[in-house]
Amino acid sequence: MKITWFLFVAISLVAGCRENCKEKIASLYKANRKALATEREVNKFTLQLSYVPAEVLTREDPNDTIPAQKDTAYYYFKLQVSCPEEPMQGTGNKTALFYGLDSLFATAETPPFAIPELIEPVITGSQKRFEYLLVFAKKDFTNGALLKIIFFDRLFTNTKQVFVFDRKKIDEIETLQCK
Repeated sequence: MKITWFLFVAISLVAGCRENCKEKIASLYKANRKALATEREVNKFTLQLSYVPAEVLTREDPNDTIPAQKDTAYYYFKLQVSCPEEPMQGTGNKTALFYGLDSLFATAETPPFAIPELIEPVITGSQKRFEYLLVFAKKDFTNGALLKIIFFDRLFTNTKQVFVFDRKKIDEIETLQCK
């Protein structure tokens, strides 16, 4: 009886102390925020590019007969652009903010470089804040500890922005398997 009680308490402690996988990702992300997100102000615009773990994008639904699979071939990033208080010039046609965006991003500053597999505008409902989900194939980045994303910004600041991330920190999060 004492052994059973001891095993029950030990298993309860182990199960209670074990972190949920998404909580583990959140704590790793918070601890390594500087290596996983970059923010800068350019010409009164605030640009923030941050890594988004694939596990965060995978939604689990208990009603699904086939669970969603995490796609490990891609890196995901979120670009947030906050505009100055004044209204943007040319408030008419905003087609450029939503189409042809893949040509604005690259994995290197000079050829050969790769462009994103997908850029998906995220509708925010704001005239002053824009968001984009960027999807890059992991194979398109050169080997090394640093991962660069170049933003040839012709939409907001008319500048070239180079965002550098710590690939080891990203891969540390990517290797976690949530189930």
